[in-house]
Amino acid sequence: APPYQPSNVRPPEDGNPAYADPANPRVLPPQRYATIGDRLSEKNIDWAWYSGAWQYALEHRDTGKVPDFQFHHQPFNYFANYAPGTEARRR
Repeated sequence: APPYQPSNVRPPEDGNPAYADPANPRVLPPQRYATIGDRLSEKNIDWAWYSGAWQYALEHRDTGKVPDFQFHHQPFNYFANYAPGTEARRR
């Protein structure tokens, strides 16, 4: 499971709600190797990742109303440089 929300692993109790519970054995640690996005940015090539229902999944993760959202299909949700609160994630 990805280390950040949205994830199918709940946030840690009394922890940051933007993260998946790192104590859960299914949660991967944040990955730190270069992504295709990093390589494009290094060459000053504009790029974007589009994900259907991303914001909806964030806003409704506790409601059970996230239809067919595949948490594991969100590649940048696994990488430290795209963690919640980072400039890269905001863009």
